[in-house]
Amino acid sequence: MVITTFRHFPCGFGSGRRYDMVRPDRRRCLRLAVAFRGHFGEVFTVHGLTELADLIETGTPLYVRYSPGPEADAAHPSTDHESGLLMPGVSANSLEPPGWWTRPVADWLARRICQYLREVHEGARPWLLTGRETDFGPDNEPLLADIQPIAWIAPELLDEARERYRARFNAGRSTH
Repeated sequence: MVITTFRHFPCGFGSGRRYDMVRPDRRRCLRLAVAFRGHFGEVFTVHGLTELADLIETGTPLYVRYSPGPEADAAHPSTDHESGLLMPGVSANSLEPPGWWTRPVADWLARRICQYLREVHEGARPWLLTGRETDFGPDNEPLLADIQPIAWIAPELLDEARERYRARFNAGRSTH
């Protein structure tokens, strides 16, 4: 598997600058990147929440997963750590905002990205994928089969998400 950055994906980002296309062309490029991900054998890197929000707008169901990566996940089946049972897919979290969400999409994405940040300290790396939902895992998260890696999430996106989450949410507030 070849890892590349978004700006080097073969659809017009050749100058080395991160955003050398106007916004509508960036969206077209993202749609092409998602549509042809398997044909080029490349997984690009998403660097910011705006870029991630543009990916959500492509219409492809996107999920975030924290793990050593797609190759490591393909090498062994997913297991429920508490019961030891094999699961019929890999656990991931949907990035699609729910219908009731009226705040900016970037707020939702920051919240979802930050949900499992602790796993980065345990050696996991965040990445985007799509696939077929087969069931639900022990934390009620979707389990995906027939997964297709889409993109790595860059450290600067994690920093941006963490900063936005802290600034815009009341995390840890009592629910009662």
